[in-house]
Amino acid sequence: MSSLEIILAELETAIENADAARRGGLLRRFTDQLSEQVDMLDEEKIGVYDEVIFNLAQDIEFHARIELAEALADLERGPKRTIRDLAFDDRIAVAAPVIRRSPRLSEEDTLQIAQEKGQDHLLVLSERRNLSEAVTDVIVDRGHNPVHRCLARNETARFSGEAMEKLADAAESDRMLAEILSKREDIPPSLTTRIVQRARALAADNITRSTPPLLRGAVDQAVTGGVHAIAESGDSFALVGPDEEARAPADGPAATDQIDEYGVAKLVIAGDFKTAMRHIATMTQLPLGYVVCLFSAASIDPLIDVLKVARFHWTAAEPIIARRLGRQRKGQMAQAEAAFHTRDRRGAMNRIGNGLREFIASRKRAQKSPDAAPEQKIA
Repeated sequence: MSSLEIILAELETAIENADAARRGGLLRRFTDQLSEQVDMLDEEKIGVYDEVIFNLAQDIEFHARIELAEALADLERGPKRTIRDLAFDDRIAVAAPVIRRSPRLSEEDTLQIAQEKGQDHLLVLSERRNLSEAVTDVIVDRGHNPVHRCLARNETARFSGEAMEKLADAAESDRMLAEILSKREDIPPSLTTRIVQRARALAADNITRSTPPLLRGAVDQAVTGGVHAIAESGDSFALVGPDEEARAPADGPAATDQIDEYGVAKLVIAGDFKTAMRHIATMTQLPLGYVVCLFSAASIDPLIDVLKVARFHWTAAEPIIARRLGRQRKGQMAQAEAAFHTRDRRGAMNRIGNGLREFIASRKRAQKSPDAAPEQKIA
């Protein structure tokens, strides 16, 4: 009996017994074996692996599907049915690796994703190499500004004349998009002057976002006092030193990078929380230490408030809140979405401002305490 036949027999038993642990182990074994042998297999044998992996992947944990998507995304001859199933997963953390990188997605697949999926899927799809005009036409029609910007940065994407006209129209009110388009080499001469002039006009009008008046005094006080923040690190808490984390966000590394709300969401999905929080601090003009504290609070209410202050849309806020909730998110995402949509930005600014003042006062008290713990840094 071959190794494949042995594993198939184990698979049948695992499915019959609904043994989740054995299913997960078999999925990893099949995936690893396929990755190692794919160059030596014909399409028929790859199809056998595809059928088995597809069935095993239907009832596994969320993080296991993410791992599967990462493992299969770069295979030149990966299992088509499984990869397509992952690409159409409503959870962008699962879908993103294969949408962005898998060569096994067909033109029809990418076109259907563009036509049917939401802004988070469109954002990831806009990064895929060698997008055709048919696909970019749909992305331009359905995408919001962050999607337009990401698509315009994709040097390998091809655009029809009509799509270029629509992007130029969108750039009339979007300085960042105008700047990106002005650097593309495939812009028709008839649009080049218009886009460049509009980019300059928008930049001259308002290059930076000013600090909200309600928060300005508290921010100045935080920067001057060199406050500390509390940040969650696993199940423990660590102090964030004032020299790096509590300084003005404009001095941080994120201030020089142009990134929008969907870029922040992608950082969180990738697990780069520290960089994501730096960008949120820059967007809100809040001290980074305070943003870290809001993200790690026991309740998600402060996080919702800071995302409202940063002018996030729900499609960008959703993956951030989901990652913050982790395994506790089951049953809580609906309440979080309702809270996000019902809260107004002015109320959120009031709560953030009041909380910042309390935060500063508590850190000053901690600094004066003779029992204060030694300062630590986030790794």
